Amino acid sequence: FGIYHITNAGTVSWYDAVRALYEREGIDTPVHPVSSEAFARPAARPQRSPLLSTKRNMMRPWQEALDDYLAKRSQEV
Repeated sequence: FGIYHITNAGTVSWYDAVRALYEREGIDTPVHPVSSEAFARPAARPQRSPLLSTKRNMMRPWQEALDDYLAKRSQEV
């Protein structure tokens, strides 16, 4: 019981996730990384903070999940 964080295998930054999405979708918009210091936040942000699945097995790699999502989404259109 409780709250479980279940994630796909692998780690990815928001920047790398957007780049992967744009590449797969053929979007030709430049994407530039921005440090967390560029955004004023009341709390300090960690350098890296990936979710870890410690109670359950990791799911498939995030790239595979992204590819499947995009394939299913395109079939719905």
